[in-house]
Amino acid sequence: MTEALLMSDTIVTIDFAVELREIAHAHLESLEDVKFVDSVLEECERLEADPDPSTNAGAICKNKRTGHYLILVKKHISKDDYNGIFRLMDKNGIPLEDQRLLNSDQNFARHLVLNECAHGDTPDRS
Repeated sequence: MTEALLMSDTIVTIDFAVELREIAHAHLESLEDVKFVDSVLEECERLEADPDPSTNAGAICKNKRTGHYLILVKKHISKDDYNGIFRLMDKNGIPLEDQRLLNSDQNFARHLVLNECAHGDTPDRS
């Protein structure tokens, strides 16, 4: 597993907010916004959305009224959150050399948002 790749103790995703929003809007047509939250699971609950229980780092929710998506990104991603995502990558057979591309905070945050965009484009994708 790639646990040792994280450059800092915590990824502060809000530091990359402008870029992450640009990336998301470029890859998902029906996007309302990217929202940075303290807890993805709590925000999903507040929005009455079904969260993905496998991670608390990011999620995508569909506004039932408008049909547009809202991407939720945890403001502070801890080593535990980070390592949990890499465990999922290992489980899904993502090669270690591909995982190593995410060895900077910014690259990891970009990947997280792109992954949520992919879930919006293909809701049954894991």
